[in-house]
Amino acid sequence: MAERIPPDVWEKFDAALQREVLADRPAEVSVLIVLTPVTDHPSGPAVTRGEAVDAMRRAFGRRAEAVVATLVASGGRDIREFWLNHTVAARLSIPSLLAAAGRPEVRQVLLDSPRQAEIVAEH
Repeated sequence: MAERIPPDVWEKFDAALQREVLADRPAEVSVLIVLTPVTDHPSGPAVTRGEAVDAMRRAFGRRAEAVVATLVASGGRDIREFWLNHTVAARLSIPSLLAAAGRPEVRQVLLDSPRQAEIVAEH
């Protein structure tokens, strides 16, 4: 499978996603698509915190728009946007994954898998 994935796209996949694609050849994968962050944030004494947050949300929305459109057009499911950490989560087929990962706005693609948290009880 990896031999059919362009090297520049393959490099965007985290190790867990690479293993998943190579080992299981899944019909679909759940991923977190990390976008390159927008660096032009409003600042200065005249900008309130609320205005700055709104501007960052809008900037993320503009940045994510083409990626989300690609996901929708290629049959992505369960698409969710997270402006605070510049990610888009989705459930994708491999062709959809390749289409999204090939976009210039995409910095990295992570396998979105359940994580276990260890809870330490104090005695």
